[in-house]
Amino acid sequence: MLSRKEAEYTEQARLAGVNATVLLGVTVGADGVLQNLKLIRGAGCGLDESATRNLTRVALSASHKKWPAGGIPIAADGQYLPH
Repeated sequence: MLSRKEAEYTEQARLAGVNATVLLGVTVGADGVLQNLKLIRGAGCGLDESATRNLTRVALSASHKKWPAGGIPIAADGQYLPH
């Protein structure tokens, strides 16, 4: 696991009472750069974008690590519960 950071639960999702999991698929390249980012299961209400931003931040913070040639495919999920 790269690390885990909580993504933003959007105001739009809060008002709609959305309880959902966003699932993203991505490959972390040998240079630590995200490749082939795909939304596998979205939730709407701005949560898909929030999960994508969060995954990008996590990957950037881990970009200094050594990754195997060819990269590593991963699935990342973010669960969103009303606060």
